[in-house]
Amino acid sequence: LGLESEALDPTGDIVTEDLKSILASVCHGDLSLIKQLIEDPLVNEYVRTAALDSLVILYNIDQLSREDLVGYIETLFDPDDDPFFIASLVSIACTIHPEELYDVSVNCFDQELVDEFIVDRECLDDYMQMDIDTVLAELKESRQYQLINDAISDMEW
Repeated sequence: LGLESEALDPTGDIVTEDLKSILASVCHGDLSLIKQLIEDPLVNEYVRTAALDSLVILYNIDQLSREDLVGYIETLFDPDDDPFFIASLVSIACTIHPEELYDVSVNCFDQELVDEFIVDRECLDDYMQMDIDTVLAELKESRQYQLINDAISDMEW
């Protein structure tokens, strides 16, 4: 963890705040490299999560169907994976409305596979109770889930 942390330090918050938008902005519809990052358990968990979030951006801008996104996320739930990454999957399910991923998410909580510092069962249940159109409208408006249109203004903070 020490070397990994040192490698991420010079990038500041780019990995946790901007990498998802960078990946979505430059992939040009080719998801293969993004999926390689997501699926490799040796890749830093923050990078894996950013790659996963980039797919939500592509969904949000209508470049990836809900069916394809949900189907792919469902394949990623692996009880042997890192609890942080499983929490990221549950969190993504909440972001896009957990309807189709609710049962698998609950199962992960029941098996204590989720890092509940990231997302807890109450959050999942709260999103499940929300109207899907409301959740998706919030996603559409979120600056977090958009492509980079102006690199300087998007990252100057």
